[in-house]
Amino acid sequence: MSRDASHAREPPPIPQSPWNKPLVPVFFALASGILVDAFIVPRFPLCSLTDPLGGRLSMYTVAGALLLLLWGLLFHSQRPAASGFSLFLSIVFLGSALHYRHANVFRLDEIGRYALRDPIRTDGRAAERADDSPADQADRIEDHAAAPICLEAVVTAVPELIPPPGPGRRPFPVPWENEPTMILPCRVTSVRDGSAWRPASGRIYVYVTGIARGPLPGDRIRLTGQIIGPRAPANPGEFDLRSHRRADRVLAQVYGTVGQGVQVVQRGSLWDPRRSLAVVRLAAADALDRYISPPQAALAKALLLGIRREVDDEFEEQLLRTGTIHLLAISGLHVGIFAGVVVFALRRLRVRPRVRYLTAVVAVAAYLAVSGGQPPAVRAAIILGTYFFGKAILRRSSGWNSLALAGIVVLACNPCDLFRVGPQLSFLSAAVLIAFGRRILREESVDPLERLILESRPGWQRFLIGLGKAAGQSFAISAVLCSVTAPLVMARFHVAAPMGMILTPLLLPFLSLVLAAGFLLMLIGPWCGPIAWLCGTACDATLHLIRLMVELGSAVPYGSLWLPGPPDWWLIGLYAIGGAGVFVTHPRVNRGVFAAALASWGLLLFSYEFVSLRQSRGHLECTVLSVGHGEAVPIHLPDGRTLLYDAGKLLGDRMAARTVAHYLWHRGITHIDAIVISHADLDHYNAVPKLTEYLSIGVIYVEPRMPQSKEPFVRELIELVHRKGIPLKTLAEGCEARPAEGLHISVLHPPADWPERDDNARSLVLRLQFGGESLLLTGDLDGRGVERLLEHPEAACSVLVAPHHGSKNGNPPSLAQRLRPRIVVMSNAIPPARSVSESYRAAGCRIYETRRDGAVTIVLGGRQAEIRPFHRGKDSG
Repeated sequence: MSRDASHAREPPPIPQSPWNKPLVPVFFALASGILVDAFIVPRFPLCSLTDPLGGRLSMYTVAGALLLLLWGLLFHSQRPAASGFSLFLSIVFLGSALHYRHANVFRLDEIGRYALRDPIRTDGRAAERADDSPADQADRIEDHAAAPICLEAVVTAVPELIPPPGPGRRPFPVPWENEPTMILPCRVTSVRDGSAWRPASGRIYVYVTGIARGPLPGDRIRLTGQIIGPRAPANPGEFDLRSHRRADRVLAQVYGTVGQGVQVVQRGSLWDPRRSLAVVRLAAADALDRYISPPQAALAKALLLGIRREVDDEFEEQLLRTGTIHLLAISGLHVGIFAGVVVFALRRLRVRPRVRYLTAVVAVAAYLAVSGGQPPAVRAAIILGTYFFGKAILRRSSGWNSLALAGIVVLACNPCDLFRVGPQLSFLSAAVLIAFGRRILREESVDPLERLILESRPGWQRFLIGLGKAAGQSFAISAVLCSVTAPLVMARFHVAAPMGMILTPLLLPFLSLVLAAGFLLMLIGPWCGPIAWLCGTACDATLHLIRLMVELGSAVPYGSLWLPGPPDWWLIGLYAIGGAGVFVTHPRVNRGVFAAALASWGLLLFSYEFVSLRQSRGHLECTVLSVGHGEAVPIHLPDGRTLLYDAGKLLGDRMAARTVAHYLWHRGITHIDAIVISHADLDHYNAVPKLTEYLSIGVIYVEPRMPQSKEPFVRELIELVHRKGIPLKTLAEGCEARPAEGLHISVLHPPADWPERDDNARSLVLRLQFGGESLLLTGDLDGRGVERLLEHPEAACSVLVAPHHGSKNGNPPSLAQRLRPRIVVMSNAIPPARSVSESYRAAGCRIYETRRDGAVTIVLGGRQAEIRPFHRGKDSG
């Protein structure tokens, strides 16, 4: 037998499992400990068991120390398996201790203890109403007002600037709301108590209006304002800002501070590294503003410095729809291009390789500090740093070890980053590249004759062949990344963007040019004007092209789909199966097993969604969403169809649309069968145009006079509806429907030929009757409209959604006496007048308010109406 034949029969080498890398088990142990403390321990009554040990933190610390001691004994006894398991468990307890201390241990003088739990803003915008006199405003029940405070604090980071409303947005009625707002991250040192100053601690965010350049890190400031706790979610599916802030150990925010109310008591030291980094960051931002036009400068600052608040919402949503939103987050791509520019420049300067790579490590660390040091950037910097350091000492670095080291560093700084979508996507993408990147980029063996033929070709042909190969590899990597991260993106952002597979590789060359020119501009802009102008011109033109490509990509039909995301338990199982396929490399394990497991797991999701859909039918469910001063009421009919009564918010059309869409996606709904717009007030319909982008809509119903309205926003809405081909119909008194068995929907107001011209008085009033209970939806009904409703023979109801957000004009005492509802729900942003509350309570009504209770769900179909306030759990009516 020949030697070549014997070599051909040898089995392929078994790939080494990432689990054999020493830092990978450490990372998994640390992450497991965080998960144990966050989800497992709180479900068990361990408080009484841990009290003798001083609480959970002491229990974790003692258990970890004992296991670490046991590891030393077992290691000395040469028992590798037992010692390794003991070390793993000790790191698990260390992770639990880290998470518990970060999330739950605060000092007794923590500033967050001064903040109210569920406050509302009571500035001029919220306190004034056209239909209430000053005496009525003073009579309001201010049970959730923010607390005034005077404190001293040290600025800890570069202030963030929120630009004023752009030309496409309506200005706020309060003058200072139209000025730029500065967010100051601070560390509190003392708080004023009467005439004395008492020590205090904790981190806060201070929102200051009327200044364009705030104090620098290290400055000690004194300020006055209103302290409140971060807002808790008020609707199902809504982002939890309170938990997000608590993960950063921020329990309070200060509003109502103007520029004149911030006094710098003491300037920071010039030797403070945070201050030096802030100066560099601000100088770089000023250079970008000076040499790049304003629309593109905001995008350049986001790409190069991580300053995202100046990017307009419309373009950010286009990035989300095209699957390119990750370009705004400074991560491996940005850090890699920066490191490439540094290495290329040092190579051109003929710097020795070892010095070149060590200099690149220092440069990457400096860029990480200047750009803000977010977890994706930290991950990329550590991976690149270990790679360059290995090149400098002539040692090959391990991708899995580097990724695990980055994970350990990120979790050590903030254990709660394990639950944030940004770090999750960043580490997931890096793991995919490490697992599959070499297979995609692997050079195939080329016959020497073919190589000789290739080298004999002209240079332009070799260039085109290489370019085509690189493009193919880029599209392959993009397809793999988008496919693996798609479930997580759908779960967190409710969007599937197949366009990202195509658009991301197309944008990479232009993005690389922007980053290279931008880095050069920030480095030499203050000293060399002509070169800075050239770099700025290149950035400006390329950014304009990138913006145009993203806009075109977002307009491609079916390039993106807004969809409900899978539940968290399914995501965990999906990535656990996928991870097992990567980590399990035993030759007896067939890869087809993992493919079959993934297919079965996908079928399980479809079965779960089908069963959930069947269980949600058979009753009438109505949810009054908490949208501030506005109204949005999704109604789920017994046969599974969805009706939406009004959708709007004062000065918050995009926010209201997202609130409605996230609620419906949370329930797995992508289609609204009908929208009923009660009347032509913006706070009742201005979210509808955006909803037509998020969801499909069957038909829109309006009151009889609305199609003839001359209001510009109404005309825009009607033109949009006609352009999208959505039927527009009118409803008037006497219209009725029976869309499901036992359900009767009738219109009580207004008559088709009623001459009243006031929009509020003409609000569409719907009465829904099901299971012996009735629900009345009244819009902004007031004045003569309320008088007509009082005369209607079918006006009595079990549940009333109060007219006009609970105002006095819409809720006279005679309304409660005539309708006699057991339950009253108010969609409001401020408390009702005391007289309104007293009139309903005198009639025996139970009152719910969305400003206090969050979204209020009413379920009809049982023996009596069931009420589920989002902030109070479940209550029977």
